[in-house]
Amino acid sequence: MSVARKLGLIAVMLLWSCSGPAAGRTYGEDSGGNLLPDASFELAENTAAGFGTDAGYWVKRTYAEQNGREIYNAPDSKSTLSKIPAGLSGKCAAAMTLAPGDQWMYMQTWYIAGEPFKPGTRYLFSLAARADKPAQINLFTDVWRQPEKGQGEGGENKNADSERGNFVVTPDWQRYEICLFITADSADAKRIRLIVQDFTPGVRVLLDDVCLEKLP
Repeated sequence: MSVARKLGLIAVMLLWSCSGPAAGRTYGEDSGGNLLPDASFELAENTAAGFGTDAGYWVKRTYAEQNGREIYNAPDSKSTLSKIPAGLSGKCAAAMTLAPGDQWMYMQTWYIAGEPFKPGTRYLFSLAARADKPAQINLFTDVWRQPEKGQGEGGENKNADSERGNFVVTPDWQRYEICLFITADSADAKRIRLIVQDFTPGVRVLLDDVCLEKLP
């Protein structure tokens, strides 16, 4: 089975106790523990590939199948990713809309640590989301020892630990989260890739207060 097909399959809900819709916690830039810059996209500038600042970018990726061919990031894809003035806790939010013809799309960014990860460390990836109609999203994290090819840094794309969770987003703002547990396989790694994947065509999904925290 191809990597694209594996990533496109409906993910099984994680068994971690901290996975799923979340409530009763403080997140975002005011929590003091967020490792991601510009959690509410207030400083981000829209670009053809996504949006971001000098500190970090969110980029769009798409996947489609046509006549038995797998097509990544087709230039004529109508799927969109942009920041809009409709945030939960600020003035802005990220808006994803999967276009008919694409099997899925996602937005991704990277967290790069100052030193290699230590086995046993846990990270929590969370965000707030709402959709115009119920929509399926997948939160996904994986650990990379080298930069991803195509990111302008070269290197071999070797991924180690990963976690994912599948959720149905409703018209009401709600928080969703998954945990990533660092094992010995990632002892020499310093990169975590963070992905929000959209499977529901024609429905706008809004995202805000994106957060990556190192858990005690």
